[in-house]
Amino acid sequence: GAPTLAQQVSNQTLNVDGLQRKYILVLPDNFDPAEHLPVVMWAHAGEGTAQIGMELEADFRPLVNTGRFIAVYPEAWPDFEQCLCWGYDLGLGETNGNYEIDLDFIDALIDELVDAHGADRDRMYFGGYSLGGSFTWDVACAMSDKIAAITPVAASMWYSTFDNGC
Repeated sequence: GAPTLAQQVSNQTLNVDGLQRKYILVLPDNFDPAEHLPVVMWAHAGEGTAQIGMELEADFRPLVNTGRFIAVYPEAWPDFEQCLCWGYDLGLGETNGNYEIDLDFIDALIDELVDAHGADRDRMYFGGYSLGGSFTWDVACAMSDKIAAITPVAASMWYSTFDNGC
């Protein structure tokens, strides 16, 4: 694709296993897929949104131009209580039902960013705040071959994640 001249912030959707998943994509000025830029993803806090994650938790927009990276803000899927809460599975039935679908979303999102925007598959970074931070640990463990580094903020790793060999 042709380079874009000004920073672009856009709402995107990605169909993953029949679910229309939402995310915000931030491309830097003069973006060209041939640059193979790194990606910084941010998982919002529980009951948040991608927009809140971008505006109030980790606003990378001022940095993407000089840092030359793609910022991505995925949004959690509504759980059984209709909370936009990232999936967890603590074992013994303690789950919100979204663990696998949210991990599948991030996995598919990585592929989408590489395929559609030329992102560097070896420079995928993932962070999150609160419940998004706990999800960050799960992403790192489940996708250790795809995530270069993580930044969980105000969040601990679930005991079950640790016990499962992470």
